[in-house]
Amino acid sequence: MCCRLVSTSLQSQRRSGSRILPTSICKHCPVCLLCQVAYIRDAPTIAVGELFNATAAVQVTHSTVRLVSGSSFCLQDIPLSELLLEANHPAAVDDANVQICIKYAQIRDPYVVLLLSDHQATALLLQGDAKQQRLVLLTAALRDLAEAGWEDAAAAVTAVCLYTDTTGWVAAAAGLAASEEQQQQSGTAVGLQGPAGAGQQQQQGIADDEDALMAEAAAEAPAAGEPYATTAAEAAGNAHGLVQEQQHVEQKSKKGHGDPLGAEASPNNASADAGVGFEPKRTFKVPDSDAEAAGVLEGVEGTDAAMAEAAADHDPQEADKAAAAPAASIAAAGEAGDPAVAAEGGEQANEPGQQHASAADAAVHQAVQQQQQLPQQQPARQTQTWQRRPPMSFCCVARAGGSMELYALPDMTCVFQEVEATLGHQVMTPARPESPYAESVADEDLQPSTISEVMLECFTGASGAALGVPAAVAPLLVMLRDDGSCLIYKAFKAASANSLLGFRRQPLDPAFLCRQSPAALPDATAAAAPAPGMPLPSAPPCRLVRFDHLVTPRLEPPLGPGILGLGSSGSNGHGASSGLQGLKLRYSGIFVCGPKPIWLVASRGALVPHPMDGKVGMVDAFCAFHNPSCQHGYIAASLTGDMNICTLPLQMRLDQPWLTCKWPLRATPQALVHYPEARLIAIATARLAAPPRPYLPADPGGDAVAAAAYATAEAATKAAGVEDLNEVQLLAPPGCGLPMSSYTGVAAAVRAAAAAAAGGTAASSSGSQGLISLPSIGSSGAGTAGAAAGSSAKVAAAIAAAAGWVGLPMWRYSLLPGEQVLCLKNVALCEGGDESANPEPFIAVGCASAFGEDYPALGRVLLFQVLKDTVFRIEGGSEVKIHARLALQREYSGPVSALESLRGFLLMGVGNRVEVQYKQGNTLVKVTFFDGLQLVTGLRLVKDYILIGQVMQSCAFMRYSSKVDRLRERQQSVEMLGNDTERLDATAVEFMANGKILSQVLGDGGGNITVLAYDKTDVNSWGGKKLMRRGAAHVGCQVTQLERLRMAVPGDSNNRQALLAATSDGGLLLLSPFWDDNLFKRMVGLHEELVYQLQHTAGLNPKAFQARYCRAGPAYGASYNIMRALPPDQNSMLQGDLILAYAGMDMRAQTAIAEAVGLEPNPDVLLQDLRDLTIATDFL
Repeated sequence: MCCRLVSTSLQSQRRSGSRILPTSICKHCPVCLLCQVAYIRDAPTIAVGELFNATAAVQVTHSTVRLVSGSSFCLQDIPLSELLLEANHPAAVDDANVQICIKYAQIRDPYVVLLLSDHQATALLLQGDAKQQRLVLLTAALRDLAEAGWEDAAAAVTAVCLYTDTTGWVAAAAGLAASEEQQQQSGTAVGLQGPAGAGQQQQQGIADDEDALMAEAAAEAPAAGEPYATTAAEAAGNAHGLVQEQQHVEQKSKKGHGDPLGAEASPNNASADAGVGFEPKRTFKVPDSDAEAAGVLEGVEGTDAAMAEAAADHDPQEADKAAAAPAASIAAAGEAGDPAVAAEGGEQANEPGQQHASAADAAVHQAVQQQQQLPQQQPARQTQTWQRRPPMSFCCVARAGGSMELYALPDMTCVFQEVEATLGHQVMTPARPESPYAESVADEDLQPSTISEVMLECFTGASGAALGVPAAVAPLLVMLRDDGSCLIYKAFKAASANSLLGFRRQPLDPAFLCRQSPAALPDATAAAAPAPGMPLPSAPPCRLVRFDHLVTPRLEPPLGPGILGLGSSGSNGHGASSGLQGLKLRYSGIFVCGPKPIWLVASRGALVPHPMDGKVGMVDAFCAFHNPSCQHGYIAASLTGDMNICTLPLQMRLDQPWLTCKWPLRATPQALVHYPEARLIAIATARLAAPPRPYLPADPGGDAVAAAAYATAEAATKAAGVEDLNEVQLLAPPGCGLPMSSYTGVAAAVRAAAAAAAGGTAASSSGSQGLISLPSIGSSGAGTAGAAAGSSAKVAAAIAAAAGWVGLPMWRYSLLPGEQVLCLKNVALCEGGDESANPEPFIAVGCASAFGEDYPALGRVLLFQVLKDTVFRIEGGSEVKIHARLALQREYSGPVSALESLRGFLLMGVGNRVEVQYKQGNTLVKVTFFDGLQLVTGLRLVKDYILIGQVMQSCAFMRYSSKVDRLRERQQSVEMLGNDTERLDATAVEFMANGKILSQVLGDGGGNITVLAYDKTDVNSWGGKKLMRRGAAHVGCQVTQLERLRMAVPGDSNNRQALLAATSDGGLLLLSPFWDDNLFKRMVGLHEELVYQLQHTAGLNPKAFQARYCRAGPAYGASYNIMRALPPDQNSMLQGDLILAYAGMDMRAQTAIAEAVGLEPNPDVLLQDLRDLTIATDFL
């Protein structure tokens, strides 16, 4: 337990700018650095934090609250029984035999809030007294936090949290100001936190609206290291005066032959004191690194004495009196030129238990006084005092009746109240209009879930890639209900006479609204008796944990003009930072613990959710962790004893709706395929390259018209000066298993190529990695030659690799001039067509060459074999090299537009034909074929069933058969089973399996998606020759790719697959089948109700938009195709976004819609259906 406390304290001390010193090594724990500690080590700790500006720590267990100073001095020990007696708790007054413990605690300087596990759900609020160094029970809060719940069960507190208004947003929006008592308590607290804390705790004035408040807070917040001033003019004047004072002190030190601890070395010189909010006459001693080291060597008493002196210095009069006598003598000795006396005085000041003012501090103090008394040659400026309004503290309370209240501390003034917070209204304000379902749904029909945890936070620092922009100035409210749902609200200024504060619900992915309850525990765990000192099973652990400045490791800075950094620090001439700030992105937010944890990343005034469904599993505790081996990472632990020390994923963006990792290819990707045997990614790209390569010579004796067209195409390319270069690359994504040594040779080649592109100028830094300076586009002079050289393939690859991610291009292959990649596929082929032989994996590439309408379109098939070699160096070590070998190539008289692997054979779409071939040595042998009507655009395979898509011929359903005749010869054929009779431009085709039902899905050029079925029993199918339509919908863009994903249906082991579709405008959509008829009927009724109950964008009807499939637009032709609309009872296509919007509605609306669907007035059935749908399709 001691190691855990030290780690937590060190982390919190690091945020505040101070440190806790290690004193000695524990005999029983070789990892722990504390020996005689005052923390409780024989009971679980549920909360730990700091008070009195990091001069004291608070530890809360299930039965005790302990206040500790330093590491070994206990200031106060408060048992829970004493708190119950002081609060007149019924259990303590009646001496009832009731087991009560502290189940939740939160510490925000200077307050500590406790939530007890009694039936009345009592909450107690403690307030810290900085002068007396103790905690006292805030009796003003007993009425609202404790006594109200004793009298009325609906007023019992179920969740409580503290909020420190560091930005002043809530106080400004509510029209509040800090009281005199709070100003006196935080006057010293303001000065001790440093300039960074002063910038974060800036108080804002009242603005007209939310945007003005946020803009004012972002504009007036000073940067790190800058002092806070009341106005800009005062800040400038004070800074000028402090510079003069500092120069005067340095001159005085030089005249006195210097001081052993000079003014610059002293941590409490005049400028530093004024910068953190002190008056000029105040001094304060904080142990520097040397003093801390001395304290470690001398024992824990030195550190405790220094911290006790720091706490005693809260009274400026006592500090001045204590420093007056030794400061005068030491300063006089320094001015007289006696360094021995000054050094002796400095040593006495550093001794434990002596006065905290050193010789340099006294000299600075006296120099400041003399500087103020000297006649000023310049116009006298007015005396400025560093004044700042302290941040106010608030207490947010959720009650059993469903209400939520916000109180201003310490007088418990209610600034906001919402009586139906648990219902999940879209807007929570006193002026909120009455729900339209209030008459149809009575309050007795509502069964709302209780709010089990609440958190109110703001994030003033930058989070993610939005550098320089506060993540969330307006506070964000996060509430967890017992059913596992999460409600997120953002504060705004409401135009109401009753309250100027309101909360607006933030849109959240419906998949997170339907997640399982994080508080749900297995039956065996719930039935087990609690361990000694542990809370009752009904007391859930803390699930909302705030994290700050977690870092995602990155390998490139923000791309600036002409500069690419590889780990060095500094900035370039263009102002683009290439230091650590550019190499790493920091994220802040809230972590939701439970069986399915959720990351809520703060960015641009909102919280971006991300699920954590990896191998970590159940997470019961979470905290940030920073170590040389795990920099800016985190620890996730569970009650089962598992603990995971993790970091955020490499090169990943968390401030976007999906986890995003961008690869700067500097080219247009054409096709992408995963190579599972080596865990690599093969990608086909196209980019402009100069100068253009010469075309292959034309075959002699050919057609004269075709030869002229070929020569014309080559001449046009030469005249343009650039060519469209198509390449095939191999990339190694993160987690591919390759050692980092395999990137050494690639990185060296990158540096050499980049240096050559820059004209031989490559600046290397003093660190282990260098800084590559590349010429910017459009530069003149010497940079022009570098830019011309950078157009080559080698230098372009170097630029892409240097600015990219760890997946540097391991290998690349350039196609012929004028050749384009049409398809890329991972295939497994058997040698000689022997199906019993072991198949060999290949990367198959289908190409096409088009040189005009007078030249026939040609195609080519390339088969690459991926090889991995291990190279051993003479000096030691090894390197893994990845490359590919061209195993086979063959030309065809048509474009190769589709490729698949069929029983060890290669299934190809060549022009309008479907061919089956096998590999024989370095060539391909044709086995069978099928002639279609138009160009084949897509080819998909499930066992022996084939689905092809064609231009203007929709799709066709075929079957491959292989039989042995009487002569023992194998007869192979491809036969047609059925096709679609509509004249559609097929852009993507795929199978969709739903148990024993195999459907065909088609995406056409008109932006529609259609589900077909092969049914011979249907009289309208002409004996199965016509594919029947089961559903159709207009999606608004062309579907270019369809991929199958296995569904995980709860309680069902059948093979059910969903389709992930990619569109031409960069969108993604998911098509999922229903596995239960009753579920489908309920979803149809819900879909019909939501069409008319929800407020749609611009009043548009989503059902009418979906029916636009009847008029399919052209992709290759010039006319529209009119199709017959499906009857409503035959169109089984529903909009998932519309259905999942039900989970984001308030509970009163959910109850009314559930009753309209034909269910009981309870939304639990529909919410459970949505939960099953999200669990079954939770692939991403």
